[in-house]
Amino acid sequence: LMRSSAASDVYKRQEEDMNKLMKFVYSAVITVIAGAAASYFTRFGIYNWYAALDKPTITPPDAVFPIVWTILYLLMIIAFYRVLTKADAERQRRANQLFLGQLLLQVVWTYFFFTQGYIGLAFAVIILLDLIVYKMILNFKAADKAAAYMMYPYFWWLIYASFLNFSFAYINGMVVIF
Repeated sequence: LMRSSAASDVYKRQEEDMNKLMKFVYSAVITVIAGAAASYFTRFGIYNWYAALDKPTITPPDAVFPIVWTILYLLMIIAFYRVLTKADAERQRRANQLFLGQLLLQVVWTYFFFTQGYIGLAFAVIILLDLIVYKMILNFKAADKAAAYMMYPYFWWLIYASFLNFSFAYINGMVVIF
């Protein structure tokens, strides 16, 4: 009887470990896919029209972006994984919706801004992205405070990017002044 109980415990631990591994793989794969798509759209714009655009003085050098985004994506993967392994099923479902939503909006923003050059429309998308990420942080915080804190650098980067997006639109005549 004790042997079967011990074997059962080992099996349960292995199942839990596999479940955690799958959640980590899921977190990493969806984030990397979104990052690759965003990178593709960004490179298109940089090589086609972005260089000729009037830029705000607070625009960082192009070399800064891959470094920052690599760090942010790593933090996103870890934070989302932590929530998926610590939250109850309902909070996991909501976290998944918000996380996938913000990844989608991130890709849509890069498509509008860099590929299409729709800077004004991109500004509307990034404001929505800011709001979704803020809601996501609140959701994460209820499950795991460390996960929520890992999302703040991304949130503050988005706020900065929103200001940059507005500045691009303003100095290039793409914002209506009332």
